[in-house]
This record gives sequence, C-alpha cells and structure tokens, in this order.
Amino acid sequence: MQMEQEKRVVEKMTSRQCDHTILQRIRDQVILNTNSYLEDNGYNLIQNSGDENFSDTDMDSLDLMMLAEKISADLAIDMELTALIDYPSVQSLCEYIYTLMVSEDHHWPVGA
Repeated sequence: MQMEQEKRVVEKMTSRQCDHTILQRIRDQVILNTNSYLEDNGYNLIQNSGDENFSDTDMDSLDLMMLAEKISADLAIDMELTALIDYPSVQSLCEYIYTLMVSEDHHWPVGA
C-alpha cells in the first residue's frame, strides 16, 4: 500500500516538473519571437523575466495581432489573433498557450 502511495507522489512530482519545463520552453519561445518582432520593427526589446506586459512595448493592436500570428505559427498552435490583447503579460500568454497545447495534445518537436 505504501509503495502505491509513493508511486503516486512521484508521478505527481514528475507531472509538475514536466509542466514547469513546458512552461519554461513556451516562455523562451514567446520571448524569442517577441524580441525578434520588436527588433525588426524598431521597438525596444523585453527582458527575460516573463512578467512584462505587451502594452509596455508601445505596439499597437495590429502589431500585437501580427506578433500573435508569428508566435502561433512558430509553436504550431491555433491561437486567437487577439491573444496578446486578451493575455497582456508574457506570463499570462504562456499559461494560455500551455492550455492550448494540452487541449490540442501538442507535442514538441524532437530536439526542440
């Protein structure tokens, strides 16, 4: 009986660690895509802390939708174009993307 309980605890820990790793990879990709777009369009880059708001970049709504499209294509997910308006911080966007990936049973490419 104790062995079963220990096994469940290990499975939960592994699941939490996996969730954290996936969220970190999503954040890395979001920041990479965001900074690439910002640099290409003459905006200041964001930091890698994850708690920045997209509104702090001075992008207008068209730029936010273009960036959403870029992130969506890069991560191979079906994300709403208004996602960066609806989820205005890097952290909230990453959590939204994570829920999309889970609901779409998304798998990262090998070696990504």
